[in-house]
Amino acid sequence: PASPMPAGLGQNIRTIRLGARRIASPLLLLIILMQLTTIALYYFGPIDYKHIKYEVAGWILYYLFMLLLGSFFARNYYLRNKSDISGEFIARRKKFVLHSFLFSMLFILPTFYGRVGGFHLAGSLGEQYAMAAAHSAANQSVIEYVRMFFSVYLFGFFPTYLYFHEKLSPKLKKIGLIVSILNLLLAVFTGVNKYLFDYALIGIAIFMLKYAIKRKKNYTKIFFSACILGVVFSALLYFFALGQASREGSPSIKGIDPKMDSVATYNLDDGLFLMGYSALTSYLTQGYRIFDMSLDEKFVWTYGVGNSTFLSRQADKVLGTNIGDLTYPARLEYRGTDRYINWSTFYLWWVSDLGYLGVGVLTFLGGFLFRISENTIFKTSDHEALIIYAYLTIGFFYLSANNQLFQSGETAVGFFYLLIKIMLTKKISILPSGRRAEKIHT
Repeated sequence: PASPMPAGLGQNIRTIRLGARRIASPLLLLIILMQLTTIALYYFGPIDYKHIKYEVAGWILYYLFMLLLGSFFARNYYLRNKSDISGEFIARRKKFVLHSFLFSMLFILPTFYGRVGGFHLAGSLGEQYAMAAAHSAANQSVIEYVRMFFSVYLFGFFPTYLYFHEKLSPKLKKIGLIVSILNLLLAVFTGVNKYLFDYALIGIAIFMLKYAIKRKKNYTKIFFSACILGVVFSALLYFFALGQASREGSPSIKGIDPKMDSVATYNLDDGLFLMGYSALTSYLTQGYRIFDMSLDEKFVWTYGVGNSTFLSRQADKVLGTNIGDLTYPARLEYRGTDRYINWSTFYLWWVSDLGYLGVGVLTFLGGFLFRISENTIFKTSDHEALIIYAYLTIGFFYLSANNQLFQSGETAVGFFYLLIKIMLTKKISILPSGRRAEKIHT
């Protein structure tokens, strides 16, 4: 064209064109590779599970294939606002980022005292977790209910802070760094490894997005960024092993777990590293064990809310039902497992609502939404698509463990609210790429 393309259209054309040729995004392929590793660990890892069924591998491969297929079908589409008024989108994005910073700052101290009760440091992460859990059980904090109403802003703070970091003012950059550190400290005081892993996962997702967009690759910067992420993950794994070694009643200490009918090759006597390897394998594969057990049970429909402990609890309170006890993880408790302690995979929670075959349709839709959100970020830097992308990154990472997004009220409300908003305010459009983009501009 005679004049240069608008930044929103031309800046990422190369990325979009190359991305459309891929079966799936690099991040999704990495997640699927990790999930394949977990299923391999279930059969051949350091945890010896008794009486394993090989049908489990068939179902998991089916679900992962449908996830990949959904991503493939969405490769040429993105989400477009139904009302594109000039300047409105950028103003709305700026307003959201400012509000996410504001609410994240306001909620730090109330959340800290609600979950921990004060600046009390225990001798280990395991003791810290037990102390925080005891405080939460004895004190039903109102702040956790209030956080649900601001959940999109509270969750959206970190991904938007990382993605739009270069566009922020120096003051906002400093505030964002302080808030991020305080949120990480909150995770340390509660002794919960998950929050630390979530931050690391979102960091990797944003890093891969920004790397894909840049035409000129600064490989030195990429190398150092990869080294930093490697150090962070190594530190997280070390803290994870420390937490397992110091957590009272942890089966990782002796390597025997009667609930899972399993024996670990390594325990604490073999050293922290090997014990951590066995403990992490147990975390990543115990969900398959309960999925394995479920194949012996009959299907009982849970009316669309059995996939989430949060939703089923609310339904039982309001309607006076016992839907929560009809889910597969609940009905398997007679075999010694605990739905609130033992993981049972993302899939099994949804099997309670959709059946084994129906979960494949769900993973197809999840892959479609993931890819279309990524395309939208490349095309328009849409903050709502970015947050959905971050939500799904965490959800997919925990596929072998739990239905992570919907077990807590905060993430369930935030995800459903944003998904419904996107369905009402956006429409699916074909990505302009190459000559078609130039023709549209002309």
